[in-house]
Amino acid sequence: KLFLVPRTRLDLLPQYSRLAAVLDRVFNDIAPPLVSELEKSFHGNARWKKNVNLEGRLKTTRYIGELTKFRVAPPIVALRSLQRCLDDFTGNNIDVACCLLECCGRYLYRTKHTRAKISTLMDTMMRLRKARNLEDRYVA
Repeated sequence: KLFLVPRTRLDLLPQYSRLAAVLDRVFNDIAPPLVSELEKSFHGNARWKKNVNLEGRLKTTRYIGELTKFRVAPPIVALRSLQRCLDDFTGNNIDVACCLLECCGRYLYRTKHTRAKISTLMDTMMRLRKARNLEDRYVA
């Protein structure tokens, strides 16, 4: 049931993530299925080029970010998701990458073992931004 957050209620994601973190300390079988479902949902939605379900993708992305900050999801999940967005850096993938960085980018940068990887991904993102002719709303 922790997976079924309403897609329009992004304000509930930190509370759901905290609940998952607390429950995961007592019941070890809570986090792995939740993280795997979110990963499947993220990568399943990323396959479609014309994805009209931006709200659902942003919800999944923020949920992954919040779970990463609460150390429920391993940081590699967020890094893989960001890499997936950078592989096709157009349209909704730009919004999703920015949402992920807003949510857990600072945490990933300040964590010792993920700093190098997030730095290279950020450099890649800046190079892609300069190399492509993006809309004005993406440049800021």
